[in-house]
Amino acid sequence: MPYELDYDLSLKEVEEFIKREKIKKVLIQIPDGLKYLINTLSDFLEQKVEEVYISSSHCWGACDLAINEAKSIGADCVIHVGHIGPYHKERIDNIRIFYIPAYYLKITITNFLDNIEKAISKDEKIGLVSSIQHIRDLLTLGKKLAEKGYIIYIGKPSFNWMYPGQVMGCEITAALSVKSFVNTYLCISGGIFHSLPIRVMTNKRVIVYDPYLKRIEEKRIDVEIRKILAKKLHNLITASEGKHVGILVCKKIGQLKVYDALRIKKELEGRKFKPKIILIDEIRPEYLENLPQFDFFVNTGCPRVGIDDIFLFERSIIINLGEVKYLLDKRIKEYSLTDAFSWRLNYP
Repeated sequence: MPYELDYDLSLKEVEEFIKREKIKKVLIQIPDGLKYLINTLSDFLEQKVEEVYISSSHCWGACDLAINEAKSIGADCVIHVGHIGPYHKERIDNIRIFYIPAYYLKITITNFLDNIEKAISKDEKIGLVSSIQHIRDLLTLGKKLAEKGYIIYIGKPSFNWMYPGQVMGCEITAALSVKSFVNTYLCISGGIFHSLPIRVMTNKRVIVYDPYLKRIEEKRIDVEIRKILAKKLHNLITASEGKHVGILVCKKIGQLKVYDALRIKKELEGRKFKPKIILIDEIRPEYLENLPQFDFFVNTGCPRVGIDDIFLFERSIIINLGEVKYLLDKRIKEYSLTDAFSWRLNYP
């Protein structure tokens, strides 16, 4: 098991939780990028509980809990790896939820500092953020930068179950809360996924330190944004000429937006459009291609489907919830990509 030390799987805390709650049957839910850890975790759990099951489904975030899968096998607990959410150690439909954030263990501080000193001058004021995998290192890295003479700000997220400085693909309040104080954002994460909304919503310089590749990313962020913007404008223009609309309501617990779907349906009906509400487990190209009677779709679920995945939908037009107003007001020339990211998790 050569990868077992890459991430902290919180095994001691898991064991204590299982004993305290008398857990007997567990479903492991884990995102594709971390699925190689399945054997390590399942081997451990098989020594602690009576039955262990593994979900092979995609897992997109804390909004995507495998409750129905757990119910189908009679599991009394979902061990959800790679994210953190509001239901930690609580019950949903009598099923316990236990989040394992999977903190990354191999950030090299020397490499980090060398990269940052080459990329950011000490005249800039830095908003420091990270994905959950690197949040435990955030204060240490911020302190090291401060010792080097950098001015560092770490913002507060909107949900109390998130950590200071933590950002997600759909939640960047920690970055926005320090916007007026900083010139540059430094995002510690693998790839540019978490940095895209920060760049769009703040219009400030954003650089990424990738702990896995041990390098800085910056130019690729703007290149990707330009590509997305061009595709978005094309989709909106095409949708404006359509009539039949499929309003997609994702059934995932953190994305279920029935109220918003009904509101949008009513607004569209007041114009030339003929909308229908469609319940869907996962928004994938092949599912929408089976619905050719619709000219375009409105995505009320995860906004990143209608942003990062937009190029996958070659035969279907998708616009996000916050972009519908451009069709209603016929102001496509005034389009702002910030509206594609405007969305809130369906959590209390």
